[in-house]
Amino acid sequence: MQKSKPALVKQLPLMAKLEDVTEPWRKEWQNMPEFAHENLEAWKSILVHFASAEHMQAFAKLVGQNITDTTKYIWYPKPAVNKVKNEKRYVDQAVKPPR
Repeated sequence: MQKSKPALVKQLPLMAKLEDVTEPWRKEWQNMPEFAHENLEAWKSILVHFASAEHMQAFAKLVGQNITDTTKYIWYPKPAVNKVKNEKRYVDQAVKPPR
């Protein structure tokens, strides 16, 4: 006994061509600006061990950064801004502040 196929499968053509499949977002994506994402990863990362708190503070002084017991990482040299690279946002329409 052969199982029947779901209705959606019955409606699909037997030999659909890949180039005939269109992504629904393409028509909405016309004339959008190009997005270039630069590599912001570290060139090299190392793990540093300290024998004492004094050694850690001496290292912090050498690199010119604040290092505490809760510091998980630092960048060297210290970046000017350590948050979002580009703070521009797309806004569909003007936002009016509440009165």
